[in-house]
Amino acid sequence: HARILAAIDRSAITYLKVLRLSDKRFVVKTRASGSPKLVEGASTKLRLVLTLLQSMNNENRSDFSSSPASPDTNTARDFLDPLSNIDIPELVKYEAITREFQAPGMDS
Repeated sequence: HARILAAIDRSAITYLKVLRLSDKRFVVKTRASGSPKLVEGASTKLRLVLTLLQSMNNENRSDFSSSPASPDTNTARDFLDPLSNIDIPELVKYEAITREFQAPGMDS
């Protein structure tokens, strides 16, 4: 039954000339309005989150068969080292963000 319904859907869509959202004739734009404001402290938080994710990824890739080592006194420093050479972008906030969608045949 699913195959028959899919064929009916396909014919109806073709007959009605319904476009898919992936069609290149659709236009989607994002516009920011208002004056940009820097979000204080966001870069530090973003660096911490990225470092945590990288640390989790490294743990997942590590060899679990090795025996646990004794606690290292440099753990905190080592934890923050992986991203120390990466410039984290600053987060900017706008008053409004608008998504615009235009389909073929719509007036602009």
